[in-house]
Amino acid sequence: MAYLFVHFTSGEKDSESIYFSVSKDGLNFTDLGGNQPILKAELGSKGIRDPYMVFDEKLGKYFIIATDLNTSDGNWERAANRGSRSLFVWESEDLINWSKERLIEAGIEGAGCVWAPEAVYCKEEGAWFVFWASNVKESGEDAPKQRIYGSFTKDFKEFTPAFKYIEKDTHVIDTDIVWEDGYYYRFSKDETNKVILLERSADLVKGPYEKVESKTLSELKGVEGPEAYYLEEQKKWCLIVDQFQTNGGYLPLVCDKLESGDFQKLTADQYNLGKRKKRHGGVIAITDKQYDALTEAFGRNIRISVYNDWDHVDKAASEGKGNVVLAWDGEYRKGDIIEFSGMIPGKYYVVKVDAAIDPALVLVQQETVTFTVPFYEKKTSYNPIAFFGNRHYVSIREAADYEINAYRNLALNPFDQHEVSGVYPHASANVETRGEAVFAARNAIDGCIATLSHGEWPYESWGINRQDDAEFTLDFGTEVDFDKIVLYTRADFPHDNWWTQAEFSFSDGSSQVVHMDKKVAEPHVFDIKKSGISWIKLGKLIKADDPSPFPALTQIEVYGTVHA
Repeated sequence: MAYLFVHFTSGEKDSESIYFSVSKDGLNFTDLGGNQPILKAELGSKGIRDPYMVFDEKLGKYFIIATDLNTSDGNWERAANRGSRSLFVWESEDLINWSKERLIEAGIEGAGCVWAPEAVYCKEEGAWFVFWASNVKESGEDAPKQRIYGSFTKDFKEFTPAFKYIEKDTHVIDTDIVWEDGYYYRFSKDETNKVILLERSADLVKGPYEKVESKTLSELKGVEGPEAYYLEEQKKWCLIVDQFQTNGGYLPLVCDKLESGDFQKLTADQYNLGKRKKRHGGVIAITDKQYDALTEAFGRNIRISVYNDWDHVDKAASEGKGNVVLAWDGEYRKGDIIEFSGMIPGKYYVVKVDAAIDPALVLVQQETVTFTVPFYEKKTSYNPIAFFGNRHYVSIREAADYEINAYRNLALNPFDQHEVSGVYPHASANVETRGEAVFAARNAIDGCIATLSHGEWPYESWGINRQDDAEFTLDFGTEVDFDKIVLYTRADFPHDNWWTQAEFSFSDGSSQVVHMDKKVAEPHVFDIKKSGISWIKLGKLIKADDPSPFPALTQIEVYGTVHA
């Protein structure tokens, strides 16, 4: 199961066009096509807003309907009162090859506009019910009012005469309708109070509709463009709303059952809607095969951007499909983030985060990965010339098969970050001396082997803070086969102690005790052969009988291949 988000955007040259984004879980989306739209309009106003997609099983076709509206002149009075009475329609059998658009005049006589058309299959009529907002001045009214109108179609070519569908005491626009457990649930924007209303009825058109109380929705002000879709794996509904008043983009909310109205806001770390600013659109479920085909057809640009955490405004950015390089002039500041987006979860990439840091061959399980530029104490475990000065080099590319499948050190990852998962290999531990960066677990897989001192780079290591039950975990993120493990223990004698014995535990439930009965700076090599292992844990560390309490691990290397 995967998801396709069809939308328009803002801030781009062709913003009022149709763009696609895809997701495996319905919460983390990757933009397709870079800054290039999938579909542009040649008819009408040549501006497309509010696209919505449905699939007709009988016809075996996908349809996109959208608003015919170009706002480049900024005249919203004209758009609302003298705008197009037509809606755009495209059709496709495979989501990739689309027909030319056609304009369908749907609005009633005198309608000032036809905005945000959507469609839901009406079981009672055996046809698609298409509905939209129109600004209409009825007899006896002093001013026009936004209401929802509707029409039926079986082919998105012929439409029945439009009729008034929703009228409230206040203006109402942006309606979305979904079906669950015998009821049609209707989300609409109260255009006067700027909140989302939720109602339900067993009969789509005739009603009556009863209000579904929702504390979250009633208190969430300044939102529009509600779109609800079901997250199959989570068994939850997701409702996305556009935070137009704050220009905050879409916010996802989830609930178990629509009848409860109990929507929970997701936190920023629970979703990622991609870099592109998404405006009013729709989300539809697709197959994994369609996901792959869309990605192949429209391309998945990888993007590197640098911004500060407090404003998220790009300082520099680069985008492309091959080896993406960001070379930029400027100084890093505390709070700066290097973000890599548009990656395919489950693929290997070669990432170079700075010219002074070796490239890392990593397995990425997220579509977007961030790297926090280290400062002050956090910087002490990195080469002091890294992230320094006013000229920088960052790059990322997909790894080649020969790189991925080579016999190599499977533990190596100079890109690894403390307490950050989703990129593998990844090192973690139950203790790190005083919580200092120079003693963090990530140091033991950064490829830097300098054992004769301790502290700042190049002598960073994993320190156990004198804790007898210290454990170090190396997570590969996938299954691997190996035949050799190498440990470099720190040898800053007499400051350091050393371990005489340790135990490796493996993800298959097995374990092996090893001995290191020598006080040396040379590596400890263990011929251990394993297959299909996803993680290794180093523990039960026994110190030598020595006055120093400070043993430490400089580096762990695991030699083998990715499990076939």
